[in-house]
Amino acid sequence: MAERALSTTALAKQLQMSSRRLFTLLRDYEWIHREEGAWRLLPKGEEQGGDYAFSESYGRYIVWPSKLAEHPLLLAAADATQITASAIAEHFGRPARLCNRVLRELGWIRRTRQGWLLTEAGRNLGAQQLQTENGQYYASWPRSLLGEPELVTRFTMLNVSELDSQEHEPDLFDPAPRLAHPGAGNSICSIDGHWLETPAEAEVCQWLYLLNLTHAYRHELSGHDEFICDFYLPAYGVYLDIWHSDDRPDVLARRLAKQAWCEEHEITLIELQEADISDLDNVLTEKLEELGIHVY
Repeated sequence: MAERALSTTALAKQLQMSSRRLFTLLRDYEWIHREEGAWRLLPKGEEQGGDYAFSESYGRYIVWPSKLAEHPLLLAAADATQITASAIAEHFGRPARLCNRVLRELGWIRRTRQGWLLTEAGRNLGAQQLQTENGQYYASWPRSLLGEPELVTRFTMLNVSELDSQEHEPDLFDPAPRLAHPGAGNSICSIDGHWLETPAEAEVCQWLYLLNLTHAYRHELSGHDEFICDFYLPAYGVYLDIWHSDDRPDVLARRLAKQAWCEEHEITLIELQEADISDLDNVLTEKLEELGIHVY
């Protein structure tokens, strides 16, 4: 007996999710795409058993084998267990408070004096608005969010140190592989569009962006245009440099000369060691707080 074919809407009901969400997931997984007002199968969708059926009422539409309801990606997306930002952060190996900044950057929550409020986009993902005993708002999310392509893409870009690890194997399902910047030495693209040379620079750049700290990359030092700092925060007049463990002697000499110039001319320069990057959320927050710059 031939396997029963399900329309995308019928498959969504079997997975207990909205048909709108399933269509979005299949599009983001590159199984289908929208063309001239209709959904079309892509090669990945055909590999999963996708086919076309026809009815007089709806015309041509996509159908799927019923066994697709057991596909790991779709089962993960259908899991409705609610989790908090802390659990999301733990899953992706990032600080909990930075996770909310990622969710804000995606447009799913917004920051207020009373805490984190859901946007319509966040509610559409199945999130729920909650409140602590002291009146602060926060959100809980369906566990399926961990497989949401946009979220995975953001954290894939954030976790640049993992991408550069020799133990890291390429993920065939990675929605956002890191590509070299055409015609430039900088090979890592930050989520704010900056192209950077090292994972440490990318970590700092993305941290600054998520904390709403406007910054320039490779900026000339005020009063001495031969000195270049890794980052500059124009709103506060603060420069930031990262000391790398493999800096050449001539690079180290210039960094020391730059350090002396800043001390002599009372220019604020924050210096980070490469070892600080693994605890950046604490280290850089503390250094900024000492300057009266509150980031949380």
